[in-house]
Amino acid sequence: MTISRLRAITIIVPIVFLVALEAFSLFVLIPLLGDRAAIRMLVIFAIMTLAVVPFSFWVFATLDRQQRDLKEAAAVLDSVTDYAIFMLDPDGTVVTWSPGAEQVKGYRADEILGRPVSTFYTPDEVAEGKPHENLELAAREGRAEYEGRRVRKDGSRFWANVVSTAIHDDAGELVGFTQVARDMTQRREAEEQIRSLNRELAETVDRLRLANDQNERLYGELRASHDRLQGWTEELEQKVAERTHEIARYSKELTTRVLRAQEEERKRIARELHDDTGQQLSTLLINLDLLEPSISADDPLLKAGIDRVRTIAQRTLDAVRALSHDLRPTILDDFGLIAAIRWFGDEYSKTFGVPVRIEIEDVPEDRLTPEAELALFRVTQEALTNSGKYAQATETGVALEGDDGCVRLTVTDNGRGFDPEALRGPSRQGGLGLYGMRERIELLGGRFTIEAAPGQGTRIKAEIPLHEGTPT
Repeated sequence: MTISRLRAITIIVPIVFLVALEAFSLFVLIPLLGDRAAIRMLVIFAIMTLAVVPFSFWVFATLDRQQRDLKEAAAVLDSVTDYAIFMLDPDGTVVTWSPGAEQVKGYRADEILGRPVSTFYTPDEVAEGKPHENLELAAREGRAEYEGRRVRKDGSRFWANVVSTAIHDDAGELVGFTQVARDMTQRREAEEQIRSLNRELAETVDRLRLANDQNERLYGELRASHDRLQGWTEELEQKVAERTHEIARYSKELTTRVLRAQEEERKRIARELHDDTGQQLSTLLINLDLLEPSISADDPLLKAGIDRVRTIAQRTLDAVRALSHDLRPTILDDFGLIAAIRWFGDEYSKTFGVPVRIEIEDVPEDRLTPEAELALFRVTQEALTNSGKYAQATETGVALEGDDGCVRLTVTDNGRGFDPEALRGPSRQGGLGLYGMRERIELLGGRFTIEAAPGQGTRIKAEIPLHEGTPT
């Protein structure tokens, strides 16, 4: 759960509780107890204690879970000392710092947290706008890799290889960047030295070719040395390629962990909203219904107050249920992907008034992983929601089928369509939802395609292998 969402819950729930408590005091306790204010205050205090203490425990438990997740991620980062691994917020401010980052760049965490990423750039590159340009490239493409001079705390400079990965939440909003940097100074110096030696050897060989037969032995030795250096060069290039692949793999693993942690927290909060807050609001509505027959017909003010409280409670209950379903529909965990797709199709038709044709064929539900089910449901949810908001369609369709070791999802509509080339990456003009769908599918080794054109409807396809390593 994000801090902003937790903050909203901690504001809304107390307000609803206080409104309900005031209504209970006004319409139940005062008529029953009359002028016995001390007893009334004691009852109100007891009710507040029974409600506030569990809610406080829930808030602190949520914060504790987030801290544990952060500690687990920090433990992984602490084990890596050869790389500078840290995170930036969307504005490019440093928000996390690993021991490897301190070793590579020289800054302690308390010295660098809160400072801009431009701190590591040379003055010339800062003046040219390189820090902002590199982050924009990562936000646009999802991932960017570049090399250049960087500045340590002591002012010394080193040659760094940097991989910057954009992190988005489930709504496709940019929440920050992960950066993995490595000091490549020795490699670059070695490459320069090897190139210099190669040039010198080539010049020497050219001169020796003009010599007489007595220099043939020396020429052979020099050629052998040249070949050895060439072999070292190829070996170094292979190691650089392996390291680059390792950095990319680690970046993908870190992104997957962040998405998994976010989804687990969404599931926890959704269940707690449904099982706790929703039940309390339902109980409040039942008590209001039981209280209403006892209200005298000669007291319209009291009846109007009861109606206002009931309206507020019902709106809050509807909002809680909608928030719970948006975070994580329980039907996905309880009954699986097919039931969740059918349920969301019904909800879509009720909301937008557009029929949904659902076709399910040869889908082995018991062989789909939870990650695969979640990714396919999120694609269905995002695609239908976008269609309902923007497509102006009169018909939509969802097809789910499995064969050849893969499961395929197709979502279609006959709406006004759009130009996919205009939304190839996330930008201020849109594309965050499409980018998030593509990212989820590709993290599972799948393939994501969009077929659309203005005035010709839209077809979105997602294909995921049933077993890891199966080609799609």
